[in-house]
Amino acid sequence: MGAANTVCQRAGEVGIAVTYMTGALVKRGHRLAGALRGSSCWAWLSYLTLWCGLIAGAVAGALVYPRVGLVGVWSEAVAITVLAIYATVLGRCRTCGKTR
Repeated sequence: MGAANTVCQRAGEVGIAVTYMTGALVKRGHRLAGALRGSSCWAWLSYLTLWCGLIAGAVAGALVYPRVGLVGVWSEAVAITVLAIYATVLGRCRTCGKTR
Protein backbone atom coordinates (compact mmCIF):
# COMPACT_ATOMS: atom_id res chain seq x y z
CA MET A 1 0.00 0.00 0.00
CA GLY A 2 2.78 2.40 0.87
CA ALA A 3 4.58 1.64 -2.40
CA ALA A 4 1.57 2.84 -4.39
CA ASN A 5 1.74 6.23 -2.67
CA THR A 6 5.53 6.42 -2.89
CA VAL A 7 5.34 6.13 -6.68
CA CYS A 8 3.01 9.15 -6.78
CA GLN A 9 5.36 11.59 -4.99
CA ARG A 10 5.99 15.15 -6.11
CA ALA A 11 8.62 17.26 -4.34
CA GLY A 12 8.76 14.83 -1.42
CA GLU A 13 4.98 14.86 -0.84
CA VAL A 14 2.31 12.42 -1.94
CA GLY A 15 0.80 14.28 -4.89
CA ILE A 16 -2.05 11.92 -5.66
CA ALA A 17 -3.93 10.41 -2.75
CA VAL A 18 -4.22 6.80 -3.87
CA THR A 19 -6.07 5.94 -0.68
CA TYR A 20 -6.68 8.13 2.32
CA MET A 21 -5.25 5.94 5.07
CA THR A 22 -2.24 4.69 3.13
CA GLY A 23 -1.49 8.30 2.24
CA ALA A 24 -1.58 9.15 5.94
CA LEU A 25 0.73 6.21 6.64
CA VAL A 26 3.22 7.31 3.99
CA LYS A 27 3.13 10.94 5.17
CA ARG A 28 3.66 9.82 8.77
CA GLY A 29 6.69 7.88 7.65
CA HIS A 30 8.03 10.87 5.73
CA ARG A 31 7.52 13.21 8.70
CA LEU A 32 9.12 10.70 11.07
CA ALA A 33 12.12 10.37 8.76
CA GLY A 34 12.26 14.17 8.54
CA ALA A 35 12.25 14.42 12.34
CA LEU A 36 15.21 12.06 12.45
CA ARG A 37 16.99 14.29 9.93
CA GLY A 38 16.36 17.46 11.95
CA SER A 39 12.99 18.74 10.69
CA SER A 40 10.03 19.38 12.97
CA CYS A 41 10.07 16.79 15.75
CA TRP A 42 6.29 16.47 16.05
CA ALA A 43 4.98 16.84 12.46
CA TRP A 44 4.38 13.06 12.23
CA LEU A 45 2.09 13.01 15.27
CA SER A 46 -1.03 14.25 13.43
CA TYR A 47 -0.79 11.36 10.96
CA LEU A 48 -0.33 8.88 13.79
CA THR A 49 -3.50 10.29 15.34
CA LEU A 50 -5.42 9.47 12.14
CA TRP A 51 -4.24 5.87 12.33
CA CYS A 52 -5.15 5.62 16.01
CA GLY A 53 -8.65 6.83 15.11
CA LEU A 54 -8.91 4.17 12.41
CA ILE A 55 -7.83 1.45 14.82
CA ALA A 56 -10.18 2.70 17.56
CA GLY A 57 -13.09 2.69 15.10
CA ALA A 58 -12.29 -0.83 13.94
CA VAL A 59 -12.08 -2.13 17.50
CA ALA A 60 -15.28 -0.34 18.54
CA GLY A 61 -17.10 -1.69 15.48
CA ALA A 62 -15.90 -5.22 16.18
CA LEU A 63 -17.13 -4.99 19.76
CA VAL A 64 -20.49 -3.36 18.99
CA TYR A 65 -21.59 -5.31 15.90
CA PRO A 66 -22.10 -8.72 17.57
CA ARG A 67 -24.27 -7.09 20.25
CA VAL A 68 -26.49 -4.74 18.23
CA GLY A 69 -25.91 -5.65 14.57
CA LEU A 70 -26.56 -3.04 11.93
CA VAL A 71 -28.13 -0.66 14.44
CA GLY A 72 -24.57 0.20 15.45
CA VAL A 73 -23.68 1.09 11.87
CA TRP A 74 -26.74 3.32 11.47
CA SER A 75 -26.14 5.04 14.80
CA GLU A 76 -22.59 5.87 13.67
CA ALA A 77 -23.91 7.19 10.36
CA VAL A 78 -26.30 9.48 12.24
CA ALA A 79 -23.53 10.65 14.58
CA ILE A 80 -21.22 11.42 11.65
CA THR A 81 -24.00 13.33 9.87
CA VAL A 82 -24.68 15.44 12.98
CA LEU A 83 -20.96 16.19 13.40
CA ALA A 84 -20.65 17.13 9.70
CA ILE A 85 -23.58 19.54 9.98
CA TYR A 86 -22.09 21.02 13.15
CA ALA A 87 -18.70 21.48 11.45
CA THR A 88 -20.39 23.16 8.47
CA VAL A 89 -22.32 25.57 10.70
CA LEU A 90 -19.22 26.28 12.78
CA GLY A 91 -17.21 26.99 9.63
CA ARG A 92 -19.85 29.43 8.37
CA CYS A 93 -19.92 31.23 11.71
CA ARG A 94 -16.16 31.69 11.62
CA THR A 95 -16.33 32.94 8.05
CA CYS A 96 -18.92 35.55 9.00
CA GLY A 97 -16.90 36.67 12.01
CA LYS A 98 -19.47 35.43 14.50
CA THR A 99 -18.40 33.35 17.47
CA ARG A 100 -20.18 30.50 19.16
